[in-house]
Amino acid sequence: MNWFSGSIRQPSSTLLPYDQLKGTEVDCSAYPSTSKGIICPDAFKPICATDKKTYVNECSLCATNAEKELNIKKLHNGECQAPNATCLPFLQIVCPKEEQTACTVEYMPHCGSDNCTYANKCAFCNAVVRSNNSLTLKHIGKC
Repeated sequence: MNWFSGSIRQPSSTLLPYDQLKGTEVDCSAYPSTSKGIICPDAFKPICATDKKTYVNECSLCATNAEKELNIKKLHNGECQAPNATCLPFLQIVCPKEEQTACTVEYMPHCGSDNCTYANKCAFCNAVVRSNNSLTLKHIGKC
């Protein structure tokens, strides 16, 4: 089990705010909580929510709602549409100079020049540091 709070930051569309999109309430009573937050399993079962962000699983959505006092709902199972890399011809990621000791479990895949898919920016940047900056970003999304 991991402590989890947060979500993936993806460019949002300008259609409707998350609280105006129709979605399904997630039953958060199934997940244990403490004064520190909701305890989520490591299970990778991505869902797309009304804020147009991909969450690792339903529990991570519950944790975000509880922590930030929001009412984001589930749109559908699976990942939200990733931004189209062809629309971002000068895509660059700014990474820290040192490897991060801990990354969140947020899922926003990054495809590296080594054709490996990294779970999120933090995991990608750690690989960049380990490669002595030889690894580059091919595009956002799975390889």
